[in-house]
Amino acid sequence: MKANRDGFFKGESERVDLRFGALLYAIEKRVKRAKDVLQRLEEIGAEEAIIVTKSVDWDVLEGWTDERLIEVGTERKRTEKYSYEVFGGAK
Repeated sequence: MKANRDGFFKGESERVDLRFGALLYAIEKRVKRAKDVLQRLEEIGAEEAIIVTKSVDWDVLEGWTDERLIEVGTERKRTEKYSYEVFGGAK
């Protein structure tokens, strides 16, 4: 379809119905994901274009005491871990 685009499609957005399905083609204009855009948005104060997310740093919580974990609504639980090592053998 891509190799024969000009034979199938004439415009910028088109659908060609065939016996067992349809071929679809469209040209879209999208914003290029360029480097340093976040820094430039911050420099000009365009806060509406910046997403700020918060998440738990679970590595920090691993170092907390059990009492402190309970205080924030979680706990340390015991898990069993099984693993194996293979020595030698075919390559």
